[in-house]
Amino acid sequence: GNPSYAFNSTAQKNMEIIDVASNHVTGSISANMFGEALLSFSAYDVCFSGGFPVEMCNSKKLKTLVVDGITAGCSRPIWTGIAGSPRFTSAVEGGLPDCIWTDMQNLTTLHAAGNGMGGTIPTLDVYGNLTDLDLSFNRFTGTLPKMLQNWTKLINFDIENNKFVGHISNMGNLRFGYDDQVDDADSISINLNTNRLSGIIPLEFQYAENMHIVEGNLFTCSITHQPPDHDPNSAG
Repeated sequence: GNPSYAFNSTAQKNMEIIDVASNHVTGSISANMFGEALLSFSAYDVCFSGGFPVEMCNSKKLKTLVVDGITAGCSRPIWTGIAGSPRFTSAVEGGLPDCIWTDMQNLTTLHAAGNGMGGTIPTLDVYGNLTDLDLSFNRFTGTLPKMLQNWTKLINFDIENNKFVGHISNMGNLRFGYDDQVDDADSISINLNTNRLSGIIPLEFQYAENMHIVEGNLFTCSITHQPPDHDPNSAG
């Protein structure tokens, strides 16, 4: 059912956690869910319609926003009556509100994968406290902002299956894990597969762990710039 009737950000001003994930909830994501005290909001694999309300940004203390596949809970088979048929879901209307990027400086985790939505990542001077970004399986376009490529707080960066273009030459300063540091919790995991990215691959990627960048991109290789050894799709 529709959970919006259960929330009132004025009456529930001390609510810090909302988790409606993996439930057959319907309706839309209500503005009434986002009070000033909210720290964590999870609504993945649900059956919401509509888009993301700008009132999300009323929750300035929010640290975790997980809204992967907000229409996935009401997916339908492509071939009705055929067992194992692939399923499809409706794309989310609009995209992420701009204020998610500009105003939510306490946000550490932003997951909005599998929503089929478009948009771009804005160019900013800072990206707050963001450490975990997953925008995979959407229709984002444009280039990856230089500052985001160089945002050393990141430990997870997943933009698989979008339409990003341009170079990744500024990503060489991220915190990579190498063979003798594979248990380093602060090292980054990167998935750039299936975009339109091009140019040379930074040398720092060569021996780094947790690399998925080759498949579906247009990178230029040379004697000194090779695909990462640990990328499952690297030749040889």
